[in-house]
Amino acid sequence: MNTISEVIEKIKKMKGIKTKEQVYELLGTTRNSIFNRQRRNKFPYQEIVTYCLREDMDINEILTNRSSAAQPKIRPIRSGSIPTEQEESSDQEGYVFVPKYDVQVSAGQGSLIHSEQIVSHLAFQENWIRQELGIDPNHIVLIQAVGDSMNPTFNAGALLLVNTKVNEIKNDSIYVINRDDELIVKRIQDLWNGQIKIKSDNPKYEPLIIQKTDALKIVGEVVWVGQKN
Repeated sequence: MNTISEVIEKIKKMKGIKTKEQVYELLGTTRNSIFNRQRRNKFPYQEIVTYCLREDMDINEILTNRSSAAQPKIRPIRSGSIPTEQEESSDQEGYVFVPKYDVQVSAGQGSLIHSEQIVSHLAFQENWIRQELGIDPNHIVLIQAVGDSMNPTFNAGALLLVNTKVNEIKNDSIYVINRDDELIVKRIQDLWNGQIKIKSDNPKYEPLIIQKTDALKIVGEVVWVGQKN
C-alpha cells in the first residue's frame, strides 16, 4: 500500500504535472489538509476514490502500483438454458425443485419488491447443485432480472439462481441486494477503506459507493443465470 506522498507522486507522473499543489487541486483538497492527515496517520481515501472514478483511473495502480489488469480475472458466472417449469414431484429422484418467486430484481435503477409468492418450481439435478456450484440446494431460489445494467453478463428477463446462505462477501461477485426496500442485482467491490462499491457491468451506469456500516442487506449471491433461448 502506497503512502500519501507516494500516491501524490504517482498522480503527478500519470498526469504529467509538476507540482503537488496541482495534485491537491485535482483531489479537491489542500496542502494543509494533506499535511494534517499525515500527522494523524489518516489516508484521504474518499478524495482518491472520487478522483479515480471521475478520471476513470485505476485505483489499484495508484494505491498499490499493481494495475487491475494484473489482478485475477473475474470468474465468469455460470449460465445455461432455463429448465421447464413443472409441479414439484417425488417421482424424479436426483432432482431438486427450486422455487421461483414472483419477485423482480432490477438490473437498472432499482425495483420495489412486489410480491414474495412462489409461482412455480424448476427442476435442477441435485448433484450439479452440490458438486458444480458447491452450495446447499435447501438455500436456493429463483428470481427474474429486469433492466439492462448488468449487460452483457445477463439481460433483462434472465432467471437468476440465488444462494441465500451467504457467509461472506466475495469481492467482484454478483449479489441480490435489498437497499431501502428495493431489490437490485449488482457486482460488489471492497475498496479497503470501509467503503463498498456497488457497480453495474454496463458502463453507462454510474457506480454507487457506500459505507460498510450503511443499511445494506445481502439477499443472496447469484450463482447461475438462465438465459432465454
